[in-house]
Amino acid sequence: MARNRVAARRIALGLALVAALVGCGQRPQAAQTVEAVFVSMPLRDAVLKLDPVSGEVLATTKVGRLPHHMVVDERTRRLYVVLTGSQAVAEVDVDSGELLRTFLTAPVPMQRADGSAIEGHADGTAQRHTTCFACHSSEVGVKPTIIGNRPFALVFSEDRGSLFVSNTRGASIARIDLRAGMAAPPLAVLPSGPAAEPTALARVGERLYTTVLVPQPDDRAAALRAIDPASGATLSEIPIGARPNFMLADHRRGVLYVANFETNTISEYSLQGEPRRAFTVGAGPQGMALTPDGERLLVANYYDNSLSLVALDRGAVETFPLVLGEERYVNPSHLVPTDDGRGALVVTSGTKGALVRVDLERRAVIGAAPLGPLPFDIVAVHSHGHSKR
Repeated sequence: MARNRVAARRIALGLALVAALVGCGQRPQAAQTVEAVFVSMPLRDAVLKLDPVSGEVLATTKVGRLPHHMVVDERTRRLYVVLTGSQAVAEVDVDSGELLRTFLTAPVPMQRADGSAIEGHADGTAQRHTTCFACHSSEVGVKPTIIGNRPFALVFSEDRGSLFVSNTRGASIARIDLRAGMAAPPLAVLPSGPAAEPTALARVGERLYTTVLVPQPDDRAAALRAIDPASGATLSEIPIGARPNFMLADHRRGVLYVANFETNTISEYSLQGEPRRAFTVGAGPQGMALTPDGERLLVANYYDNSLSLVALDRGAVETFPLVLGEERYVNPSHLVPTDDGRGALVVTSGTKGALVRVDLERRAVIGAAPLGPLPFDIVAVHSHGHSKR
């Protein structure tokens, strides 16, 4: 009886969300295809698998230090998570939540930057691990716990057989062969003046794109570079604004969107690196996503505690706060749309992090579930094979 009541409550919650997001006269099938969402939790060294309606935690997977950006391959049912503090990428089974494999994004070093030897690496034991988290974790106790070249973003190759991962402090883009289970030689990212840190990544066809930033706290111009993923050769490069920390490829329009964290704008570029348009959004734009029909760009404004909707055909921007009653949801970092395009799930990454449900048609928050402090990224897993990036 208790189990039946729980099941009935979950069905009621699901129907309420579908009604709120879809509206009368619309078919709800698309909204129901989101099976689960995954959220990275940097402070917990973990990712959470969540019910997209209730926010219930379905699985918790410890993956390594500072899990940040994620991508999912729904054909193989695998989630890939960048471990910014462990110089690695984790592979997770999306159904069971099991950690399957880890991959180093750069070799285990034998020397520090000043040339001194790392005594703990001298016997070769460290080189046998596929993540620095194996030793540099609170359980093992090797200090410091946050180390390495700070991998940040990741994107699949065109055939999804490999991952490209930006090593911000390593001036390189790692290439991980998922079929062979090992890393190929990295692509070197040469500096562009003071800009030396590859950060955001995107791919369109056989072209790989990265933003190359000046090390913080310097706010000089970054660069947007197109790279041949086979050779690492630079195909094009232009100067862009400071601290472009997220990039999104619009495959249908053949353009790139770059979030300019410091200037509160989204810049649109052609695939040849030519500037096209700029949209003024809320303060501190970070995560972006396209609605399934490709007509609107959704932007999470970290400092503004708001969401922006960009109508791409008209260039019009609407921004609204993430508020429900007297509760204000702060520091939205990333988001995914529902499959019907009428709603979105937003991660707010303040000290009281939450999974926030938004009705885009009403420009309103309709519900939220607590996540704990400082969540970061979110990806959705669907039953019909769509993915976030």
